[in-house]
Amino acid sequence: MAQNLAKGVDNLYRLARPYLDQYINPGRSPADGADAQGVSLATEALSWLAGFLGGVWSGGLAFFNMLSLVFITPVVAFYLLRDWDRIVASVDLWLPRPYAPLIREQLQEIDKRLAGFLRGQALVCLLLGAFYAIGLTAVGLSYGLIIGLVTGLVSFIPYLGMLLGAGIGLIVAFFQFDSWWMIGAVAGVFLIGQFIEGNFVSPILVGDRVGLHPVWVMLALLAGGALFGFVGLLIAVPAAAALAVLLRFALDRYMASPLYRDS
Repeated sequence: MAQNLAKGVDNLYRLARPYLDQYINPGRSPADGADAQGVSLATEALSWLAGFLGGVWSGGLAFFNMLSLVFITPVVAFYLLRDWDRIVASVDLWLPRPYAPLIREQLQEIDKRLAGFLRGQALVCLLLGAFYAIGLTAVGLSYGLIIGLVTGLVSFIPYLGMLLGAGIGLIVAFFQFDSWWMIGAVAGVFLIGQFIEGNFVSPILVGDRVGLHPVWVMLALLAGGALFGFVGLLIAVPAAAALAVLLRFALDRYMASPLYRDS
């Protein structure tokens, strides 16, 4: 797939190069002078060197972060799983005794919402991955099985999975097919999958377990992505669901208080 993508990019560059030269250097002749060419080459060399050093620096940091994640995450997960009950018991001792039952009730509600979201969304990802893999393979898209499965897995982040899979699928279809009808068929597979997910699969498997309107889900994803990047996209919906539980509790207490009822 990487080799074919490189060939497609190279062909696209060859098609676009005459137009790029025409607009970037209009009316330029070979006899513009050696000085201008030397300055241009020096500028391009410095730009390339700066970009190369920046890429090495950022790539090294990314590689170090990846190694840290690979080696530290299993260790942290092991100790959390082993000592989870002890951690919960210790935190429970810190709660103010008169309000401990009320706090436990809200935390249990948050736990129920998050568990329902995780289980339901996992089933949604499996079903979508199977649908996209079968659909894209049926229309003859190269690597349709891989693209479909990856799209289903990334669908754990609402909306992002479909957009990412559709973008990759349409790019592959653009370089593979000569007919716009086949490209439209690939787009149709993603549109049908999104329609089935939004109207049937997600309401049945996830439904009201999260307790968030789709508009709030989209706003949570936008806010999470803007604040924390990819990690924000991962935790946006669970965090919004937990916050919604607390906001509903605060609203219920307010409407039951004299501040709301007393004239």
